[in-house]
Amino acid sequence: MNKILCRGAINEAAEAFNVHRSTIRRVWQRGLSSLDQGSTLMDALTMRKNCGRKKKNIQPQLDGIAQIPLNRRSSLRSTASAVGVSLTILHRRLKDGDLRKHNSIIKPTLSQQHRLRRVDFCKSFLCFLDRRKFYDMNDVIHVDKKWFYLTKVKRKYYLGNDEPNPHPTLRSKRFITKVMFLTDSPERRRSRIV
Repeated sequence: MNKILCRGAINEAAEAFNVHRSTIRRVWQRGLSSLDQGSTLMDALTMRKNCGRKKKNIQPQLDGIAQIPLNRRSSLRSTASAVGVSLTILHRRLKDGDLRKHNSIIKPTLSQQHRLRRVDFCKSFLCFLDRRKFYDMNDVIHVDKKWFYLTKVKRKYYLGNDEPNPHPTLRSKRFITKVMFLTDSPERRRSRIV
């Protein structure tokens, strides 16, 4: 048997099977090595088993993920830190389906009284003469300040497969409880020191 390929045979086989040239070369070398070991047939399809790095067993940490508070599981990096594994391992487990990502959006829980107030507020902007039109509100100024919100409207969490989805609710997602901190400016502090 001729163990030397003709010129261009690897390129032709790569185009015929739609694979890279190195794949054809590797299969050919594997077949030649099986013939050298005394096999009567060229066995080019034998693959090594149990090769590569073994998966790290983090199932006990993943089972205890439900006991970690949700605010420590809002990003993959903070979840990995809270679970006690590396970010890469946790990302691979997320791709394998051992974890799942959930986007939690706050839903308004309005009482009947709040709904009636909202309707009355909208009705207050109707024109007095023509009830089919609203005021243009050119004489209204809306003032906004910078505040710190206690929560966000949309948050993502990384949950275990058996863990139920969190369902945060507020009366309105437009009126989230806000906090403002009052501090001295750096200029006033410097003038007091001097």
